Amino acid sequence: RSVKNIIFTILGEKPFEPNFGSVINQSLFDLNTNLSEIRVSDEIKQSLLNYEPRIDNIVATTTIYPDSNELNCTVQYDIVGIPAPTQEVDVLLFPARV
Repeated sequence: RSVKNIIFTILGEKPFEPNFGSVINQSLFDLNTNLSEIRVSDEIKQSLLNYEPRIDNIVATTTIYPDSNELNCTVQYDIVGIPAPTQEVDVLLFPARV
């Protein structure tokens, strides 16, 4: 739940922590380029590294679908201190009105 909260929080939304969150909401209507996918993946990984110390080995894979203004991001990570299998969270973001 914490991983999703960090991903879905808009930068500047949390009082007194302007860098908490990610740019996934802002990237929904950006132009689709390979750099956009890389930028979103890097921003999500950096946000999780900064604000979630209980996870490690973060891999974020982003796919942007420009025709439907959708963004799909798969985040894989390991929980620190627990011998559990790699966790995976899928995030699909799309506009509320089409």
